[in-house]
Amino acid sequence: MKPTYAVLLFLVTAVLTFVLLSFSDTAVEKYEPVAEEPHPDIDSLFDEMDTAIRSRRYRDGRRLALTALDRSQRDAYRSGEVYALTGLGFIYQHEAKYDSSISFLEEARRLVQKHRLDPHLYHRAGIFLAGSYQLAGLIDEAIECLNDAKEFFKQAEDYWRLSGVYNELGILYKDTGFYTEAEEVYLRGLEIAQYIDTDESGRRYYHRSFTGNLGILYTILGKFDKAVPRLETSLRIGREMNDPVAQAIDLSMLGEINFSRGNFRKALNQYLESAALAERAGQSYEIIRAYINIARVYDVMNDFNNAFAFYRKAVAFVEDRL
Repeated sequence: MKPTYAVLLFLVTAVLTFVLLSFSDTAVEKYEPVAEEPHPDIDSLFDEMDTAIRSRRYRDGRRLALTALDRSQRDAYRSGEVYALTGLGFIYQHEAKYDSSISFLEEARRLVQKHRLDPHLYHRAGIFLAGSYQLAGLIDEAIECLNDAKEFFKQAEDYWRLSGVYNELGILYKDTGFYTEAEEVYLRGLEIAQYIDTDESGRRYYHRSFTGNLGILYTILGKFDKAVPRLETSLRIGREMNDPVAQAIDLSMLGEINFSRGNFRKALNQYLESAALAERAGQSYEIIRAYINIARVYDVMNDFNNAFAFYRKAVAFVEDRL
């Protein structure tokens, strides 16, 4: 008896399914990570690099990362190469050099797979890569990176890295207009951050970050009564941690609220302080935003000379970097 068309179709589908599943199992095969001997002289550079990055001293961080990368390559210290490339990718992201950031971070992840290194390194780079993908307009790629990292760090009970994933997810949702999802992610992130027990500064960092981001979200939504206490809490912690960029952002948001409420003098003072902090940190985006906001306040206060002066400063700042 000849097989019917339906039977043939079933057999072909079954074979294809088996082949695809076999290939998939091979592609995601779990491996025992290669253990490398520590390199104390290089690892100490990474400690300094991390401190510089947390303090927003990106120029120092880049110098340390490049030095560590060179030494790691000479000593065939593969994990060191990955850590240095990840640091460079993060720094270039904050300098708005997204193509360079993506290249460094993708290379870091490729090396992890090539040398069968600790998968923590792969997903750690993925968190930062998602941020650069988003800023470059590659939203689907960003979401894929973050979802993969979220599942990995959740299973590993690594609450420090999981907090980083939720922070990036919240920013992505906020910037793409999914405000309800952003609020849910930030609130969940606040809960997760409380479980960070390996690093007190990390717990405080993410507590401040999630609180401040909720304040920014509520400002965007016009919920000023909910925004102000969160922004003020974030600002206080930012001052305690001596984080000029965080302070500049919070002051800018508080200035926006006071401007909307007609408190122009108070808004002006907050924008001026925001500009000074952004200048100190060398944070280009916040500098430009502060200059434009200051000009806007002077404009409504009929101080046209100062308004024109700050508009001109903003334009000159942009032209100097073209």
